[in-house]
Amino acid sequence: MENCHILKKIQLKIGHLPTYMLIVGYLVFWFELYFLDTSNGSTSKAGCLIFAALGIFSLVKSRKIIISSFVAFFACFRERTKFEKFVVLFCCIACMFILTVTVKASFLPPHFPQEYDTINYHITIPRQHLIHNSFSHISWSTADLYFMPIGVALSPYWLSTELPNKIPQIFFAFGLMFVVFRIFNTFNKDNSFGRIFIVFAILGSHNISIQMGIAMLDIVICYLFFAAIDSFLRKDYF
Repeated sequence: MENCHILKKIQLKIGHLPTYMLIVGYLVFWFELYFLDTSNGSTSKAGCLIFAALGIFSLVKSRKIIISSFVAFFACFRERTKFEKFVVLFCCIACMFILTVTVKASFLPPHFPQEYDTINYHITIPRQHLIHNSFSHISWSTADLYFMPIGVALSPYWLSTELPNKIPQIFFAFGLMFVVFRIFNTFNKDNSFGRIFIVFAILGSHNISIQMGIAMLDIVICYLFFAAIDSFLRKDYF
């Protein structure tokens, strides 16, 4: 492994794992559409397994950085005043509550009124193509004319279970926090304590909090925007 120059050059950053989720899902969708029988409207669990393997690999590779980040934060936390500690602890508890509700909601099938677009075409159209084993235009759906590569890329995760799910979207919510954290770190590496307030700011944003836990793709697009900025700042153009 030490001599594997490709793995050294293309390091899987935790914050960019959702990007790899899209890459894997996109390739799996086209392969299964044209080479497997998908007439039941479902995909295999190949995409989930490949992404899980990438995630575990990334966590193992980044374990030292993760541990050092926690150590730096707690060291800085001990130096703060009682009031500052109280504020941080209160915000941490509030964020844990928000994330608990979000994760729980992510395991429910799409059913909220604001998830209409996802039910109408984000999930439905790729599933129709799988049922027909073809990417030919679906004549009865104008939504099939929309440009939806993200929906195609997420289909192997949405449709790998008995009912369509929205679990993949939660990874992009966490990925958004990680990439914004990295962007902050690019400009202010010495402010270990300030990084956590980036997470507070994201989870406390109204437009983010109302989208977390539901099937819509707004947070996915928001994540891709900041992931692109992070890659640009670090000159990871590929």
